Amino acid sequence: MPALSKIRYERFCQRYVVDFNGKQSAIDIGYKPSVAGKKAKELLALPQIQERLEELNAELLAELGVNARYVLSKLKAMAEYGMEEKEYKGRGGKVTIYRKDPKTAHAALELLGKHLKMWTEKTETSITIDTLAKAFNQLDEADNAKQKEQSNQNSI
Repeated sequence: MPALSKIRYERFCQRYVVDFNGKQSAIDIGYKPSVAGKKAKELLALPQIQERLEELNAELLAELGVNARYVLSKLKAMAEYGMEEKEYKGRGGKVTIYRKDPKTAHAALELLGKHLKMWTEKTETSITIDTLAKAFNQLDEADNAKQKEQSNQNSI
């Protein structure tokens, strides 16, 4: 998709991909601060703006070399670094072994787990044909009762 034909729209998009702040982008292209938030919301809802932003964002990510493989490899490296053990010799020669950065390791492992859908709740449901048939019959009976009630009210 080429640049947008409305110059103000294109300028908004170019500014938005810098920091993804719609209100500030609207201010930067000339809207008053008092209406910038509302205007940004309106602009971001336009399909042509959304398309252009997707394109600009894809270009930016390609330029930076950022993709899923890159992000996952960095998360893995963070997790491994945080889990490394380090020795600390305190007073009296006491050696303490601790992890370098367990909080970072935990956060990285959690994000990797989410990516792998390890934390997704899985619910197993089984239903028999008889149970399904009974449920449909109950629904039919409820519909019929409702129709009778409506016809009785209409005849009054």
